[in-house]
Amino acid sequence: DYIHVHAYEKGDSKLRRHIQFRDAHIQNRELLIEYNALKQGLVANCVSRQDYPEAKAAYIQRILSLTS
Repeated sequence: DYIHVHAYEKGDSKLRRHIQFRDAHIQNRELLIEYNALKQGLVANCVSRQDYPEAKAAYIQRILSLTS
């Protein structure tokens, strides 16, 4: 097990995107269910921690495109 922490400087555009991504899942339960299924599938398929971010990248970009 490990802990994943996000830290940003004030005004960093990555912080804005992180909050947009979070808020999209708070506002839309179907997205939350979809994201959890994606993450559980990656774990079930033994995707490495190194490959995990890339495996989620297309989903994250799709969600961010909906919030722009």
